[in-house]
Amino acid sequence: MSSKGKLISVAIDFGTTFSGFAYSTLDDFKQNPAKVFTTTWNDGQGMITTKASTAVLFKPDGTLFECGYDAQIEYAALVERKAQADWLYFSRFKMLLFHQAGIPEKSLRLVYEPEAAALFCKHTSFSSEALSGKKGSIFTRGSKFMIIDLGGGTVDITSHEVNSDRRLDALAEPSGGPWGGVLVDARWQNLLEELFGADVVNELCNDFTDKLDLDRDIEVKKRAIKLSELEIARLKLPPCVMSIFTEKNENVPFMERLKGSKFEVKVEYRRGILEILNKFLLETYIDPVSNVTAHLQRELSRRELKDVKTLILVGGLSDSKIIRAELQARFPGYTLLMPEEAAVSVLKGAVIFGHSKAFIKSHKLPYSYGVCTNVPFDVNIHRKFLKIQQSDGRIMCSDVIHPLVRKGETIVVEETTRKKLFHSPRPGMRHIEVEIYKIPQDIEPGSVLYTIDCKRVCTLNLDVQNVQNDEKATVSVQMHFGGTRIEFTANEFGTENSVSCKPRWFP
Repeated sequence: MSSKGKLISVAIDFGTTFSGFAYSTLDDFKQNPAKVFTTTWNDGQGMITTKASTAVLFKPDGTLFECGYDAQIEYAALVERKAQADWLYFSRFKMLLFHQAGIPEKSLRLVYEPEAAALFCKHTSFSSEALSGKKGSIFTRGSKFMIIDLGGGTVDITSHEVNSDRRLDALAEPSGGPWGGVLVDARWQNLLEELFGADVVNELCNDFTDKLDLDRDIEVKKRAIKLSELEIARLKLPPCVMSIFTEKNENVPFMERLKGSKFEVKVEYRRGILEILNKFLLETYIDPVSNVTAHLQRELSRRELKDVKTLILVGGLSDSKIIRAELQARFPGYTLLMPEEAAVSVLKGAVIFGHSKAFIKSHKLPYSYGVCTNVPFDVNIHRKFLKIQQSDGRIMCSDVIHPLVRKGETIVVEETTRKKLFHSPRPGMRHIEVEIYKIPQDIEPGSVLYTIDCKRVCTLNLDVQNVQNDEKATVSVQMHFGGTRIEFTANEFGTENSVSCKPRWFP
């Protein structure tokens, strides 16, 4: 990403199913912030997209050979020649990415996807096709809206209010869940298994080339699916499907197998084409629709979101007419908007963010954060197996979380800092480990949480310099909230001696 003084901003969006990049120069941004450049990708079968499949292919020596659709095409060619041994092919690997691939930290910025989309929406127009409710600018002072990022793997949601300087204040902590396009893919898998049998589909999956061809045709059908249940959809099947089916079903014809099933008279097979009633394809969207709508109903019923009446759809899944139609039907009292180029709104918004990262004024924390401490043991409260005796004879409970901040707290970007003082467990300690944890729920006053129920963020190793053998060291633990990063610091109280940790991921 760009930072102050940089001439270009580049954004990389690693998605579960599709990934891409975009960029703009500082001059482009000054002339028109929405002037962001992307590239187009060809899947080899005529489908042109602004993102490519999340796939990479490495040579046997470990060097990168191809990525995206080209990785799929080249690996398919290797498989056809039976020459794929020692080559490494990976797809849908987003959730395995934990590092920044060698990008210098001073040149790297992380941006939360819905917030990037909000920034893009500020500088672009909305698609008339997806409009419902009242039209009007959403970036006037006092406007409130919700961004719903419908991605391949997850659905991410943020809610904002435009303040007096047209920056955004968070109305609630981010939310969402694993309800993206992969749930549609899973339903397609189930549909194929119902039609042909799990054993047939499993064997097909072992044939990389034919499975790739089928997946590509399914992707085209997903993008063009119509709303009428009575339409007939046509899916081209790889030749091997019926060969495998015949082998697994003792030469019983495919259409004979469907007799008496829910597919009878609703599915036909002719010359390599599967003709299927559109009703079954519409049902592949049941899971994302039900999960997203149920979550939105819960969110919109919250006190802090009662005045939000505008819902903005972004992300690749927002292109689905089915998703849009369901949301329009279930939220009739809301204005439903979708920007043009909704599928790349996050990507293009991230480029704009690189030039103007001050767009977001405040966040609501999605987690609570705390420090691992020892506290006096209370037999009526604490877990017995955490009971310890310190060198001074005191009976303590170990591994108790002392909260620094609570889930849902408002933090102002680059301004908010939380600081608390702690003492070393024993006198004369020359080395202190400060363990920082994050907790998915709010920490209610008086409640007790333990480290085994939380996730460790980092450990601050502080070598104490000015402490006597008979005194405990005093340590100041600080959290500073940057743009999209949190920095943790442990400081030996009264000195300049300190250590810091800034996680490489968005906590």
